[in-house]
Amino acid sequence: MAHVRYLSSDELEGRMTGEKGAEKAARYIADNFAASGLAPSGDRGTFYQYFPLPERVIPGKLNSLSVTVNGKKRQLELGRDFFPLAVSASGYASGELVFAGYGISAPALGYDDYEGFDVSGKIVLLLRGAPGDMIQGSHFADYASISYKAMNAAEKGAEGVIFTTPDSLAEEDLESLAFELPSGGASIEAVVVRRDLAREIIRSAGADLGLFEAMHRERETGSFPVPGSEAEIRVDLVTVRGDGSNVIGLLPGEDPVLKNEIIVIGAHYDHLGTGGNFASPVRGKGEIYNGADDNASGVAGLLELGEYFAQGRHRLKRSLLFIAFSGEEIGLLGSSHYMENPKLPPENTIAMINMDMIGRLAENKLMAIGVGSSKEWEGLIDRANSGIGLDLTYMDTAFGPSDQTVFFADNIPAVLFFTGLHEDYHKPGDGWQKINAEGEVNVLELIAKLVTMLGDGGKVTFSDGSTAYDGPPGLNVYLGTMPDYTSREKGVRLTGVKKDSPAEKSGLAKDDTIIEFDGIRIENVYDYLGALAFAEPGVSVEIVIVRAGKRMTVYAVPEPR
Repeated sequence: MAHVRYLSSDELEGRMTGEKGAEKAARYIADNFAASGLAPSGDRGTFYQYFPLPERVIPGKLNSLSVTVNGKKRQLELGRDFFPLAVSASGYASGELVFAGYGISAPALGYDDYEGFDVSGKIVLLLRGAPGDMIQGSHFADYASISYKAMNAAEKGAEGVIFTTPDSLAEEDLESLAFELPSGGASIEAVVVRRDLAREIIRSAGADLGLFEAMHRERETGSFPVPGSEAEIRVDLVTVRGDGSNVIGLLPGEDPVLKNEIIVIGAHYDHLGTGGNFASPVRGKGEIYNGADDNASGVAGLLELGEYFAQGRHRLKRSLLFIAFSGEEIGLLGSSHYMENPKLPPENTIAMINMDMIGRLAENKLMAIGVGSSKEWEGLIDRANSGIGLDLTYMDTAFGPSDQTVFFADNIPAVLFFTGLHEDYHKPGDGWQKINAEGEVNVLELIAKLVTMLGDGGKVTFSDGSTAYDGPPGLNVYLGTMPDYTSREKGVRLTGVKKDSPAEKSGLAKDDTIIEFDGIRIENVYDYLGALAFAEPGVSVEIVIVRAGKRMTVYAVPEPR
């Protein structure tokens, strides 16, 4: 509990990757590894393995927006009236103002805001979200993202985009909304303005925002020009680069042969910070997201297990590699970097055990996720549970939003221990006071017994029995690709493809870089997810890739999710 309390304290400010709180957490973990007697196994003889963070953007000094309505020009104030969007291109755009509703083109769903409406050379005013009665439980959710709408407007020939918030959505702080979005990707200048200003623009064309939303409930589009109006947009975004770090400690095995075989024990130590660029738009700005269960609980387990095995009387035959990952919350960055730059040969890693949210054991129920990655997992875990008596639930899938995924993608048996979601997940209420300390002790006793069995020569062999991770919510197709979230190159590099998936059947493979998807240019993972939203199950798509420096085209048939 001392570990949990410190790691989830306000002093660490939510442990956002690349920020000071995460650096303090990394030092704390490294100091504890050293005190336990683990050998440093990071860069240059330290415990730290550094990795580059994805480029982020912040507003520069030259952002401006002026709007002319009924012949009267108004210079808007940055921060109060408008803000540039993180997805925007940097540059200048000007043109007549037109209103294009929600900016959605979904002809397969019987809806297209751009049908019969030419926006070439224009500045397009768009509403955030999607028509209220269409988004819940429907594929209109696929089309609601700002990045998709900006990309769609650019493809329709628009010069720039101005977003605003419809009456059906709460209007958030402009800065918080603008920069709690993915960075870059759009080839068009894009800003967000206050709703009352957008209403003035729409009223000047004799229209009403509330009536427009009511009309959309009948699935009628209502795009129209705004006579006598124009806008000038200047977006200036500055690229920010930084680093995160994994913390790695090694406990060598005793057997002269088996010590060359590695068991990785992992947990991510990062969390959501205080409202930074990588966070969810629904978060309250400035609040500290302490992340006691997610995942100070897992890191506390990692530190306890490191001390337990390093200072115990019984030294295992195989070696143990303890890794505290960072960057998990923003795309498995630390674990992906480790697998690309392993400190020990990856072929020597026989298993990976991950602990992510193990601090809220309720009704004695523990989930073991990823047992489909080895046919031996269930038997070994059942034996480890003997005498402890946890109520175990087994799940085959090893794909998912935690660090075991990247090990499974490299054909390493990987299992995640997890005590379940709760109402405080990714919220400020995830504090140390709600941790079930006695429950976590029981979980760690099971894991310690499992590690002991494996460390003394227990057999675990890779199996591709894991069911597929279908991707983020909102997509209606499954392709089976694994994007590399750490890559800074244009396009989407693949860290792997699922066996027998549409991606594998098409010929896609690890290290391919997708640069075009069914006619849509792909510059980053957000472009890729947006393009996937257009795909239909059973309908072939053309995918342009770069493989070993050569441009190639493959064809895939997505499956329904």
